[in-house]
Amino acid sequence: MPERSQSGRPLAITCDFDPMPFEVDFTGYLSNTVVVHWMEVLRVQMMRMHFAEIDTGARESLSVIARTEIDYISAIQYGEQISGTAWVEAVAGARWRIGFDFQSKSRERRVIEARQDGAFLSPVSLRSVHIPEIIRERFGRLRTTQA
Repeated sequence: MPERSQSGRPLAITCDFDPMPFEVDFTGYLSNTVVVHWMEVLRVQMMRMHFAEIDTGARESLSVIARTEIDYISAIQYGEQISGTAWVEAVAGARWRIGFDFQSKSRERRVIEARQDGAFLSPVSLRSVHIPEIIRERFGRLRTTQA
């Protein structure tokens, strides 16, 4: 179950993940492709928790991921409990960046760092449009109060 993160990061959310048997390879380590799935779970849950006014399935709120960067710091084994956190890292013009951090609860260390750049598209032209006002406003208010 997702929860608001206590990380102090803007608009953060935290979820726990337990690698499933079908998510590991024959050596017992997590497949790299699973992390992208976990990132999407966190991103969607963050949108639902912090921006419920934006129906992420609505045609007028087309959101796309333009870029994903993942730094695999340490391999994750089957049976490890992982805590993932996502937060809004930056908002500018038509793009925003979401940061991700995955920690091994059993080893008490970071195992993955990641970032995604996303954009919103016009449903008519399919061209980038400005980030929805609600995201810019909430992120801007948080940045002002943290300074």
